[in-house]
Amino acid sequence: MGTDRGRLLCTREDFDDLVRVHQGLLTCGFISGGPVEPIETHVNTRHLSSAFAWHTLSDKVARTHAIGRTRVSDSLRMVEIPHGNDPDILRRELRLHASINVSSPLVVDAPRIEPVMEMARNGQAVFISPVAVAGAVSPITLSGSVIRCIAECIGTIAFIQMAIPRAPCLYGVLTTPTGMKSVGTRCAA
Repeated sequence: MGTDRGRLLCTREDFDDLVRVHQGLLTCGFISGGPVEPIETHVNTRHLSSAFAWHTLSDKVARTHAIGRTRVSDSLRMVEIPHGNDPDILRRELRLHASINVSSPLVVDAPRIEPVMEMARNGQAVFISPVAVAGAVSPITLSGSVIRCIAECIGTIAFIQMAIPRAPCLYGVLTTPTGMKSVGTRCAA
């Protein structure tokens, strides 16, 4: 694919093909989604199209969209269907994961925490992944940004663990610098 055709939008068929390719990769134990989505599907039901592909074309642990409770609840129910609508399957097997980004500095709002709490209540994995934009929403130094991210991860995981002990939680941090000379001109424009 060249850029001579411009930006290409992903279709449901493209998304399904990506899931098939991912299923064939022996080094990947779970599907994280994200690089493409079936754009022709309405945004309110796109998570259903994605989940359907993940659950019918792959046997790997799949990502769910952690944007509000509805999308997570829909994905949790879809996992139960092939198991005779048995809600206990989720407590016996890890089938889904969801990730949230902490709104820096040190804020996890209701639209982010509610879906991950639903995942945790059902024994499914939650990834906490703050994004540190050094010099903008975190300290300019790498060590300061990483420390802030780890504090956000630990705080969020502690909150989840207090509500749902032994909930499967993971964390990772992403740090990136800010161009201090250009950030002011971009913000002013």
